[in-house]
Amino acid sequence: MQPTEPHSAVPWTLSRQIREFQEQLARQLPKELHARLSAAIEGLIESQPAAAALRGRHQAPDFTLRDVSGRPFTLSQEMRGGPVVLTFYRGSWCPYCDLQLRAYSRMIPDLARFGAHLIAISPQRPEAEVANASEHRALGFPILFDPANEVARRYGLIYSVGASMRAVFDSFGLDLAAVNGVERWELPVPATYIVANDGRIRWSHVEVDYRLRAEPAEILQALGGL
Repeated sequence: MQPTEPHSAVPWTLSRQIREFQEQLARQLPKELHARLSAAIEGLIESQPAAAALRGRHQAPDFTLRDVSGRPFTLSQEMRGGPVVLTFYRGSWCPYCDLQLRAYSRMIPDLARFGAHLIAISPQRPEAEVANASEHRALGFPILFDPANEVARRYGLIYSVGASMRAVFDSFGLDLAAVNGVERWELPVPATYIVANDGRIRWSHVEVDYRLRAEPAEILQALGGL
C-alpha cells in the first residue's frame, strides 16, 4: 500500500508523515499480517545488524556506481563540488523509503545553499518493475544502483533478511531476489551520511528500525555546522 500526503495544519515533518502512514497501515492490513510484520521488525531490531556500520569521522569508502540511466557517478569526484548527502535505502517498493526520498527531494533548494548535493543508493535493479520506481527517477537527484549491495557492504550496512520478514515479503508479493537481481536476500540498513570535501563522514544517521529516517531539518542543520 502507498502512503498518503499529510493533511492537518500541524507543521510537516518526515517523522509525522511516517507516523500517519503507520496508523493507516494498522487500520488497513489484516490483523494477523500486521502482527507478523511488527514481530519481524522487532526481531530485526534485536539482531542489531548495523553494529559495524561506519559513522561520523570515518573516511567514506570511495565508489563508482551507475544511475538508472547508466551514467557513472564516483563519490570522490562528486565531493569536489561540495559536501555530499549520501543516503542508502532499501528500494522504491518500501513505503518508508518512498516517503524519505520524496521528502529529501523537497530540500534540494536548501542543499544548494550549502553547496551540497544528494545521492541515493539502493540494490534495486534499474529495470525492476516495482512501486514508485518510475516516479523516483524524476525526483531531481541521482539514484544509483548498488549491485549485490557491494558499496553498502563496505559501509557496514548489510544484513540478511530473516525467515519471518521473508514470509511477510511473500505475503506482499515481493520477490526480493528478482528485484535486486541476486539470489541472496539482503538489504541495507537505511542510513544517511554527510561526506565533506576531505572525504570524511561528518554526520551520520544509521537506524536499524527502518521505519525511522533522518529528518531533512537535521541534515540541513548538520550541513550548517560544517
